[in-house]
Amino acid sequence: MLMELSTVLGLLDKKEESLDAEIEALIEERQKARKEKNWALSDKIRDDLKAQGIILEDTPQGVKWKRV
Repeated sequence: MLMELSTVLGLLDKKEESLDAEIEALIEERQKARKEKNWALSDKIRDDLKAQGIILEDTPQGVKWKRV
């Protein structure tokens, strides 16, 4: 019952976890496209994520992302 109520209240939102996994997968796909110099696909993925409110930041340590 506690789990059910937590989900209703949004305390344990599994949708967010799966969304994070989807974002990470798209970032990996973008990284692969960049390595292959497929700039069109790389830009499209970045733009699609931006439209969803996800900002990517390319750093020497890898890609960082945040929601806006």
